[in-house]
Amino acid sequence: MASLVDYAVSDRQREAILAYEKHGTIGGAAREIGIHRKTLGDHIRKVQLAAAIRGWSPEHDMTKTVPEPYVVKGTSTLYDEDGKQKLQWVKTSVEHEKLVAMMREVIDEMRSDVKPIKPVKLVEKMHQSDMLNLYTLSDAHLGMLAWHEDGGADWDVTIAERVILDAFDCLTQCSPNSSHGVFAQLGDGLHSDGMIPITPGHGHVLDQDSRFHKVVRAAVRIFRSIINKLLCKHETVTVLMAQGNHDPASSVWLQEMFSVLYENNPRVKVVVSPKPYYAIEHGDVMLGFHHGHKTKPAELPEVFLGEFREMYGRTKQTYIHCGHLHSVKVIELNSAIVEQHRTVAARDAYASHNGYKSGRSMNVVTYHKKRLKCFESVYQIDGVKS
Repeated sequence: MASLVDYAVSDRQREAILAYEKHGTIGGAAREIGIHRKTLGDHIRKVQLAAAIRGWSPEHDMTKTVPEPYVVKGTSTLYDEDGKQKLQWVKTSVEHEKLVAMMREVIDEMRSDVKPIKPVKLVEKMHQSDMLNLYTLSDAHLGMLAWHEDGGADWDVTIAERVILDAFDCLTQCSPNSSHGVFAQLGDGLHSDGMIPITPGHGHVLDQDSRFHKVVRAAVRIFRSIINKLLCKHETVTVLMAQGNHDPASSVWLQEMFSVLYENNPRVKVVVSPKPYYAIEHGDVMLGFHHGHKTKPAELPEVFLGEFREMYGRTKQTYIHCGHLHSVKVIELNSAIVEQHRTVAARDAYASHNGYKSGRSMNVVTYHKKRLKCFESVYQIDGVKS
């Protein structure tokens, strides 16, 4: 039989719920584990909310739970003349905005269990202080399964890890020793956003390589390796985990987890933002980032002008980077240059059967504080052996 403790997501929450179930009162439970009554009450409220969203709230006759990432949209209960429950209909849906909001509360609890890693030593010594290297990774779709007979190349978690890390080895070696390195993961880093391989917004079934736990482990391992490579090369590193249409909730835990992992390393800054638009200032240059699923490329400059008005005014040139459509495109407008980046992943059955075809690559772009964009190197993935 389900228990409220089954919906706790951290050791602190489990301890609070077990103490509350033992004593039956918030005061007694708070005294036993040595925390304030309000703090214990907050733990209970968060767990009760998580349980109710999944369909478990016995005091309201809700005992039919639903699997992730579904939530209970509503229930209809039929009672007999004695007030006993005879039938119950449970309505479910994937309500993404509620899931993201709940995920943020879950992440707050998970942060307490994440242990920061030791600082990484800088290897390169001579740096160009006015330079910034921007390394982009767009639409990696970790966890996607692609078959060469469908789309021309294979893709799974193992292939993705090898290809992405090989590309970063090459890009870090061929780019200048700039003092600042930026790792911009432009969204859709993960192919699916939970245990069930479907798109969060429309529920389309996806070709998934493996269990979600395995995909998450691979994502953390790959992104940590990239950040550590950049820490060996650059004096400071900025990390961006952008929200995509395939992984909006996962972008939340990626941002929060990496901010904790590197909180003891003053050379690392992890961008944490609930909005899907991000910006970095580098001298006279403003660098903007957005996956591309909310706003079309030609409309992005106007959005960034509204979101980052002060930064826009201080800088002389704006470059906005996006992905989403898996193909390369550069649009030069009056107020900004918008660069759309290619995917690194092979085509899955959906892309192949719908006639979508684009090249695959990753790149590093170097910006000078005064001379603006001054260097670019592209790592071409087409033809890389799977």
